[in-house]
Amino acid sequence: MTERTRSRVQAAEMSFLRRVAGLSLRDRVRSSAIQEELGVESLLLRVERSQMGWLGHLVRMPPGRLPGEVFRACPSGRRPPGRPRTRWRDYVSRLVWERLGIPPDELEEVAGEREVWASLLRLLPRDPTPDKRSDKVTVHFINRDGDKITVKGSPGESLLDVVINEDLDIDGFGACEGTLACSTCHLIFEDDVFKKLGRITDEEMDMLDLAYGLTDTSRLGCQVCLSKSLDGLVAKVPESVADARQSQDG
Repeated sequence: MTERTRSRVQAAEMSFLRRVAGLSLRDRVRSSAIQEELGVESLLLRVERSQMGWLGHLVRMPPGRLPGEVFRACPSGRRPPGRPRTRWRDYVSRLVWERLGIPPDELEEVAGEREVWASLLRLLPRDPTPDKRSDKVTVHFINRDGDKITVKGSPGESLLDVVINEDLDIDGFGACEGTLACSTCHLIFEDDVFKKLGRITDEEMDMLDLAYGLTDTSRLGCQVCLSKSLDGLVAKVPESVADARQSQDG
């Protein structure tokens, strides 16, 4: 699962949970606090536990079973030009290392013990191990009044997540709660940073067309996920925002 996909799943999940709890982004309540209050487990945590559970099943699968043979296979031959494709085995091995601290060379030995593996998955922490995935990334927001706000976020978090988690006072930011149904998290980036942000989807382009003060380096904060390569990025908040909630309140 890519960081972009993780961010979109998390945004959709939290949008639903906020409605269940009778809250909105304007209430400035952390996602973790809402989940704890409702007594629900993160959807991403459930997905990760399911993926690692299937990994254990594949490792213990006896020879001759097709899923196990495919998992262990190492195809030979020439690959097409371009970036090497990511194998599911590589992805899940990295996931186990990040979440459980088990290095790849010990993975099959540990996963091969059914009871041990099951107990590890039951104790799977809600958040990634601090020294594996949460090396903080520094973000500088330039607010509408020109003030510079410096905060830190974790790789994989969207800029909308950072605004919520750090309780930043940016009026109207994130009306749709990251579901790509508005342009209120519109941000403007410097040219060199913009080039690092990756491809813009058609859905994001449609919402950007509705944004006030659109520039050639505009993006939606809910679609920009942090990575170490973005450390120190500067994001400017436009002077105006198209926020339907403000007109309703008035």
